[in-house]
Amino acid sequence: MVAGVDGESLSEAERRYLDDVLAKAPSTKSGAKWRNNVISASKADLDMIFDGERLTFCEGVPRRDQDSFTAQMGRDVGRFTFIRQEAAHEHLC
Repeated sequence: MVAGVDGESLSEAERRYLDDVLAKAPSTKSGAKWRNNVISASKADLDMIFDGERLTFCEGVPRRDQDSFTAQMGRDVGRFTFIRQEAAHEHLC
């Protein structure tokens, strides 16, 4: 069971992405909020999250370093956005 959804309904890449990000999410305030939203998400909600992550981080978008995220978004949000980017590149792209 991943995020309240039967893990069998997710691809291996999607399970790995969630495992990776959920393990690191509580290290930031925005990550903890994201984690709570994902845990209560339906399969349709998770599909939208995965599609959004692919559009945001995979589809021809250049990879950014953590400092550029934190400079633009602040320490907490920037750090968690970097975590999501790295997990997306590793598991979803």
